[in-house]
Amino acid sequence: MQRAVLLMLGALFAVGLFVVAIRSVSGEDSWICNNGEWVMHGKPYLPKPSYDCPVMTPTIVVEPTK
Repeated sequence: MQRAVLLMLGALFAVGLFVVAIRSVSGEDSWICNNGEWVMHGKPYLPKPSYDCPVMTPTIVVEPTK
């Protein structure tokens, strides 16, 4: 019985540690490039990037058929 309780507590601790690790490395508080402008996502601890936000323009490549 005691072994089962310790095993359950260990599993809960491991799951909690996993959730905290994922939460800390996820990009919840960062700057996101949106339509050529930096947009705050959450509460980033770093200041807004000083370089220009790259604008991605789609390019269509048409290959000739043989």
